[in-house]
Amino acid sequence: MVHIAAIAVAVVLIIIVSLFIFRPGLKRRAERLLGMDLPPVAIYERKDFTKWSVYNDFYPDTIAQYVFKETDELTAFAANLTEDSEWRILLEDQLAFLPGIARLYAENCDYCRLIKLSAGKHILACYQIENKRQIIIEFSREEHDED
Repeated sequence: MVHIAAIAVAVVLIIIVSLFIFRPGLKRRAERLLGMDLPPVAIYERKDFTKWSVYNDFYPDTIAQYVFKETDELTAFAANLTEDSEWRILLEDQLAFLPGIARLYAENCDYCRLIKLSAGKHILACYQIENKRQIIIEFSREEHDED
């Protein structure tokens, strides 16, 4: 019985320590991808879809969401988005380019930004003012020139 309790305590400690080690690294990665500082994060969640596939559509590679703490940094962050011309509502052809789930987020966010990382690799970043939530969707999709 003591061994089970010791294992349970060890697992809980590993989870707690990993939150403090991995969360800052993932926030820094998001800041690097977006080219901007993010406010302090209250809740972070990331889902990996790289092994998923679906007929006649595609899933994003990953979806990450950051719910920010109510701070002065958050107020400044939101104010900067309103002034930045790269953060805007996406056009219809841009929405059509997105994976289905990313389209839903883009249509329900206050500010969006579509970033091309490299050939076929893209990021959709969406911000919801009311929820204080930044959503970052990474996806792969080849662009085809129309003839």
